[in-house]
Amino acid sequence: GEAGRRVHLVREHGHALARGMAAVGRAVIADLEGDDDVVVGTLDAIEPGILDHAWQGMADWLRASTLSGMGEPEAAMDVLATIPPAADSALQLTIEASHLVARWWLGHVDEVVAALPFLVERIRASGIARNLIVGLTQSAYTYATVGLLDEAHRYLAAAQRVEGDRTGVAVRLSLAEAAVLLADDDEHTATTMLEKALAAQGSVGG
Repeated sequence: GEAGRRVHLVREHGHALARGMAAVGRAVIADLEGDDDVVVGTLDAIEPGILDHAWQGMADWLRASTLSGMGEPEAAMDVLATIPPAADSALQLTIEASHLVARWWLGHVDEVVAALPFLVERIRASGIARNLIVGLTQSAYTYATVGLLDEAHRYLAAAQRVEGDRTGVAVRLSLAEAAVLLADDDEHTATTMLEKALAAQGSVGG
């Protein structure tokens, strides 16, 4: 909160980078609210060249990730192709995960499934609990989708064991649990679990 206040204060004094940083902040909030159109529109409106290398990488990753979620994996791949290797290892792994998401939606299922274990172990080594929970959860969902039940159960159990920041992962975890239940032919329990998750979460936006 304090960092955000300072960014806005400096922005009001005409600092170019602060204008770009504030726009990325608005896009992140729109992402948390599930408003994909606002995310992309806000990021597209940032003046070219205004962000430094690190902030531009984060903005491009968010834009690509959102485009994939909007059903535009080709556009996401175009954006991802412009992002140079990130100095921050956690961001680099997040960018690589976004590549896999776009590749999945483009139909490269076997390639994505084969890449998951190595990516998850690198995320584990990075030491950021929230990223690990997301990686394990998304892997469980993916394995369940393709019918690899042993792997799906193993990765879901691993995600549930991780201690640390779970901000924003409750819905994702519920979807993974439901996918595993469906893969086990337990549609009734999956439905009940999702209904309870929706009731607990309220609106899940986009």
